[in-house]
Amino acid sequence: MGTDRLGPMVTMLLILSALGCTTETSWLRKGYVARIQRADSSISSDRETAYQNTVQVRWLGTAGFHISLGDEQVLLDPFFSQQSLLGSVFTKLEVRDDVTEKRIGDVSEVDGILVGHAHWDHLLDVPDVAIHHAKKAISYGSLTTFNLLRALDVPHDRVKRASREVWLTIPNTNIRFKAYRSKHSPHVDRIIHLYQGKVKTLPKEPPTWASDFKEGRTLTYVIQFMDESGENSKFTIFYADSASGGMRGLPDLDETGDIDLAILTVAAWKNVDDYVETKLKCLKPKHVILTHYDDFFMEPEEEMEFLTMAYMTDFLKEIQETAREANLPTVFWIPARGSQINFPLATRD
Repeated sequence: MGTDRLGPMVTMLLILSALGCTTETSWLRKGYVARIQRADSSISSDRETAYQNTVQVRWLGTAGFHISLGDEQVLLDPFFSQQSLLGSVFTKLEVRDDVTEKRIGDVSEVDGILVGHAHWDHLLDVPDVAIHHAKKAISYGSLTTFNLLRALDVPHDRVKRASREVWLTIPNTNIRFKAYRSKHSPHVDRIIHLYQGKVKTLPKEPPTWASDFKEGRTLTYVIQFMDESGENSKFTIFYADSASGGMRGLPDLDETGDIDLAILTVAAWKNVDDYVETKLKCLKPKHVILTHYDDFFMEPEEEMEFLTMAYMTDFLKEIQETAREANLPTVFWIPARGSQINFPLATRD
């Protein structure tokens, strides 16, 4: 083991207790959400009207989502290979393709995979997903994401950089997206921030340790399912796979229009200032799905529990108080892993 890995490992030993404790969540079962609302049943493709007019959002766990409208589909940060905290520090990471096979479902028609940043709990499974499951999808992300995916044998023509604040349309779809520069939260007590840095060139060896998966530039995304004319959004999503303070990562709503759904990360939200209040008051989303609150250091077979640094009870209080203060009609959803939430398309003004 190289001495260059000892620093991060010593740091991690100091914070095992901060990250490793969890809270009981036995009430969170597959197929349920707390919104405290139950997830709708799946929309079958033979129910043509509902299928073409309902955005289906399935939470894969951690910050991962499978989102579809009719036949148009996109994946966000698909991740399944949970490892123990000690294992992620002292051993090489293990890609659990057996877990991916069990949980991912049918993503064969997915055309795009968006990655917010390149930490291992966001990027580790993307090569397996892209090569063996979503075989026609193009993966998008930062320069670091681009280089790490290339080092992990994702074909060059299926990896692209997400240019910041430029609309990109995923080929063969009416899905467009724009990336915004954001900033990852510290992991513990606003001080300890793991695996920072960028991978600016193609690595000589593929990444195998957690410390190889440098964070790179953290991005948020606005994702729009456009109508056939390409001029109007039928459904607009804001996605943040890390908490960031204040106005960081926020779009210009005069350009994007109303946000139908905001997907907001819960992990480490207390380590930045003005996350919940600023994001909710600026975005004014109709719906919010909370994500990245589950303990991804547990074995995949274990029942899901809250990540301690999610501070879930306090987060729920914060969003409720902000919504009440700002008179927001937002509906908040806490999905269980594998549950699907359906959003019928609303009539635009």
